[in-house]
Amino acid sequence: VTYDAPPNKYVDIKQSYYEKGLEYLDNIDLILDKYEILGVEKEVKFKIGDYEMVGYIDLLLREKESGKIIVLDHKSASLKFKKNGEISKSDMQHFLEFKRQLYLYSMPVIEEYGHVDYLEWNMFKDRKHIKIDWNEEEYKEAILLVGSATGINDASSAIPATQRLCTSPIFWLKTIFSTTSSFLPHLVTL
Repeated sequence: VTYDAPPNKYVDIKQSYYEKGLEYLDNIDLILDKYEILGVEKEVKFKIGDYEMVGYIDLLLREKESGKIIVLDHKSASLKFKKNGEISKSDMQHFLEFKRQLYLYSMPVIEEYGHVDYLEWNMFKDRKHIKIDWNEEEYKEAILLVGSATGINDASSAIPATQRLCTSPIFWLKTIFSTTSSFLPHLVTL
């Protein structure tokens, strides 16, 4: 923590974060010898409409054997899981925001490497990993959603012509009603 944490009579927040960071590093469970590391805290810039945005990918990996690319995000947040391993209904919206963030960060990765194959989250407080296959429809939906939430009339222009999705009125209604304002602070406009 580079700044002093606000006072808290129950816990020293700065010390708590420091200890959690050490615990994370002591117990990191990534087997990195299977991967080529393409980036750590990789800055990615992308444009939606007239908005230039920047984000940081925690870890960008390529599997050595298959060449598959993984965008990995470290999360200190906790998600509740059902007994069958699925994310609980109460945390599904939160997870949806995690996915949208990484789909947007994937835009420049696709430009650079031609593809992304997996999105992964290292939920280090809970010592769980969540890995999902790339979903082209969810990727396009994330771009269009941010465009509509920022008032961009034609966000589909941010999607390469070969990847554009039909933007029917039903699709837009579905997209607008699934929007949450808490997603947008993850993006920084330039």
